[in-house]
Amino acid sequence: MAEIRSHVLLPKFILQRFTNADNFFFVYDPVANVIKRSGPKQFNVERGYSAPDFERHLNKNIESAFSSTLCKIEIFLSERADAVLIKRSTIMEYFYSLFGRSPDLHRHLTEDPFLSLVYSQQELHYLATEGGMQEAKRDFKDLHSDIAIINNTTTIDFVLPASGICAFPSDEQESYYLILSPKLAIRICSPGEDRVAVGRMSADNIMWINRVSIQHEKLKKGKIIVANKSLLNELRRKQYC
Repeated sequence: MAEIRSHVLLPKFILQRFTNADNFFFVYDPVANVIKRSGPKQFNVERGYSAPDFERHLNKNIESAFSSTLCKIEIFLSERADAVLIKRSTIMEYFYSLFGRSPDLHRHLTEDPFLSLVYSQQELHYLATEGGMQEAKRDFKDLHSDIAIINNTTTIDFVLPASGICAFPSDEQESYYLILSPKLAIRICSPGEDRVAVGRMSADNIMWINRVSIQHEKLKKGKIIVANKSLLNELRRKQYC
């Protein structure tokens, strides 16, 4: 069976939302302090990374459902609706899948010399993804989570961390931001009361989220994606990079 090209970290439909009018975006490496141009068809794509059956499973059962939900959210927001009818489970499944895509988790398995003797690289990537998702589900199983759809109406865009998540953990409550487009994010707050709301943020708060995203990706030796290079220049000017 022919090998397929897999998007390793983020699905293509998320990356596509960060492209500019010329269908590319800028990728910032916070460790090397280097900016490069890339696009949805090139960024973090690897041939033969996942087995075709598992790639189809992710696409059919998680990514397609979430992509459809995301489109519905964007339509609701464009019509200035006060409520969005969404399936919480669809959002949470996508949330769990991002944990399963963690490069650290995959590196831990694929670089293990004993496991490499027993399993193929594709099998190890499957085990890492499925294991990471199941672990995330267990961690959140007994926690009620509030979901807030953040409609960014400011002039400051969200940056996209290559992990797809910006995390604000604390002793009392953990907040995770799923960055979905320059103007849209979903906040998952645990523990909560299973509420779903639509909200907005100030430009200062969005800049703060961008700063935390950059810091986290720098620690993980990851990347930051933006459609507009001038935003990176502004973040640099504020010494957030």
